[in-house]
Amino acid sequence: MYAVVDVETTGGSPAVDRITEIAIVLFDGSKVVEEYSTLVNPERPIDPWVSKLTGITESMVKNAPRFQDIHHEILRLTQGNIFTAHNVKFDFGMVRKEFKLIGVDFVAKQLDTVSFSRKVLTGFQSYSLGKLCDKIGIKIESRHRALGDASATVKLLELLLATDTESTLLAIELRDGLDITKLPPQINSDDIEMLPDEAGVIYLKDAQDQILYFEGAKSVRKKVIQEFSKITESPQKNALLNQVFNIDYELTGNELVAKLIALENELKQTVYTGKVKREPVLSFGIFISENTDGVKELKVLPLAENEAKSALRFATKGAAFRVVQKIMNDNNILGHYAMIKRLKEKQESTEKLKNLLNEKIENAVKRYLFRSTNFFVIGEGVHPDENTAVWVENNEYKGMGTFYKENMEATIENLKSVIRPAKHSGEAQKIIRQYLKKHKNQGLLIY
Repeated sequence: MYAVVDVETTGGSPAVDRITEIAIVLFDGSKVVEEYSTLVNPERPIDPWVSKLTGITESMVKNAPRFQDIHHEILRLTQGNIFTAHNVKFDFGMVRKEFKLIGVDFVAKQLDTVSFSRKVLTGFQSYSLGKLCDKIGIKIESRHRALGDASATVKLLELLLATDTESTLLAIELRDGLDITKLPPQINSDDIEMLPDEAGVIYLKDAQDQILYFEGAKSVRKKVIQEFSKITESPQKNALLNQVFNIDYELTGNELVAKLIALENELKQTVYTGKVKREPVLSFGIFISENTDGVKELKVLPLAENEAKSALRFATKGAAFRVVQKIMNDNNILGHYAMIKRLKEKQESTEKLKNLLNEKIENAVKRYLFRSTNFFVIGEGVHPDENTAVWVENNEYKGMGTFYKENMEATIENLKSVIRPAKHSGEAQKIIRQYLKKHKNQGLLIY
């Protein structure tokens, strides 16, 4: 049985937004068995842009049931069924987040009709629900309302199932893209399907339980499936995967902590290359200085010979020069220098152009640093009431730890006390910067 789900929300982020409407249509593969739809009080404001899109206003949901009031009905309709949605990652993520808020660990086998459509109905320019349904002749009643979109998804699913006559592509989709024909004989597909869809570090081990490969990921199961499903051009990596006899994992609560733990492991674990990955020594820096005309310049100098703190630090001189070159090219720095020189030769004022150039150089360098100098990144922990804290001070990664809000107030000094120190590195900085960019700086405690 397929539980075809669509949710409308206060915004687009499962981390902070809440459900305003949910619809579930039970579909047995040939006919609709049951329909359920209700508005939900999100207990937070609705983004005005979202209200304009969906037509759902705060006055409409004010007296609607809260998610905790309807969660038993949601469980009845979804448990034991295949949780199906168009872009299931979003809908399932929102529903799972709501359950987590009330202390329920919600799990379900999932089917994404976007991914399924790409395999079955090839050649379309767009696979958004609206555009795809327009192309194949499915009429959507009440677009951007939960029941209307869920009902259209049912019709799409019916077409996909009828087209995939031998259910070959469906089987792969239900395994999150896992093609069992690519698995080594000693790995059971059931073992992979039982892996948690949670953030953590995966450990692929050989017959002697020695670690061959590890990596931090947002989803343990999906990362393992990705490793075994992708076609790699590396004979060495293929040979490694064929040596895997056991798959282990360490849950972390969120992707950032998973990647940072994996990075720490690189200092002490042997990976499939047969070598221990070591964090390179940071020996060179990019320094911002001013020439005699008050124009800022970028210089690459050895860190050991310069007491002044560099803006950026690198393991090699070449790596530093490549970043300088990119900054120069992306911001037309040489063009500005030439223009200032021409104005100076003509004895015209260069002040405005110098200020513009200096600001450009400062901003370009800042893009390689954090927006704030001192902060904690607060994230979800492994357990419902647990949180993680990743500490950055003076633009350097200091370490991470866990805490329980009910037992400890999240003050700066308290958070510092739970941190397990870690060595700063350019790679750690890159991981944190990419995470914050992806999550739009959510969970930041700046000081």
